[in-house]
Amino acid sequence: MRKEITIVKYDTAFNLKWAQRYVLDATSNMNIHAWQGENLFFLIPKTEFRYEIMRLNTISGQLSMISYDKIVDMQVSQFAVMNDVILMGGQVNGDPAVIHYAYLRSKPKILPSLSQLKGQVSRMDVSPEHNAISVIVSSSVRRKA
Repeated sequence: MRKEITIVKYDTAFNLKWAQRYVLDATSNMNIHAWQGENLFFLIPKTEFRYEIMRLNTISGQLSMISYDKIVDMQVSQFAVMNDVILMGGQVNGDPAVIHYAYLRSKPKILPSLSQLKGQVSRMDVSPEHNAISVIVSSSVRRKA
């Protein structure tokens, strides 16, 4: 079974500017997204630990798909885009991880040093003007009685 998503843009007088339809597998959703300039990116889960990325130009309505070749089994909870880089944060084998994916060159890599921490990626922010990524890893502290 499949489901269809329609994304529509109207102007302030409610005149239709464009409409795009996209067909998803019944188990997929588009609830994780990120803005970058005039583009809106959606992270679409396909199967366990596999994702597809849809880029929608909000001016023209043009849709394009970005292929991502999985490098690790990662449960993604955070998603951001900066310039030509897609960032996916989440868990790999219970440890925090962030994948840096230069999608124009099809070049993914895992950001170093996060695997040394225990916890989970709870927030990820980008600052294109400073060319910087901020990742907050949170963990629970157990008290000894």
